[in-house]
Amino acid sequence: MNERAFIEFHRRVEKPFWGYLVRLTGNPQTADDLCQESYLRLLSQSELPTDFQALKAYLFRIGSRLVIDGSRRRRFEGLWSEVKEPTVSSVPGENVDVARAMQRLKPRQRALVWLAYVEQYSHEEIADILGLAKLSVRVLLSRARKRLTRELESSGGVLQESFHES
Repeated sequence: MNERAFIEFHRRVEKPFWGYLVRLTGNPQTADDLCQESYLRLLSQSELPTDFQALKAYLFRIGSRLVIDGSRRRRFEGLWSEVKEPTVSSVPGENVDVARAMQRLKPRQRALVWLAYVEQYSHEEIADILGLAKLSVRVLLSRARKRLTRELESSGGVLQESFHES
């Protein structure tokens, strides 16, 4: 990828990708670090997709795996309980009730909900990004959506129709 192509790609993807990482991690500083690491890993690849959507999905896959690996590492090291509740209003324009409920989901559940309803990826694309079997995305997304709904209801938050199964 040449410099000009990267600059254009970065310009178009930077805000949605950073917002995704903030929502997964709950921390803008962590999202900054993961965003930078994701771009570095993307650029270190010898062959990259030439299609914009495929390249964007590849970047989201890198970021998702960094978040999930970090979550597993913290849990393994026994530090998970020491993680402070993150700031929930990190993404401009986001409903605070939804942000708080999202933080109570597991990282993979947050990723599933975000990729499906914010980024509007198909189940097949989500499977590719998160490294899941294509057939399991529907079930896992349904469970994540139900958990998010329960979290919203238990906190008295406002339910959004887009999270309900049709």
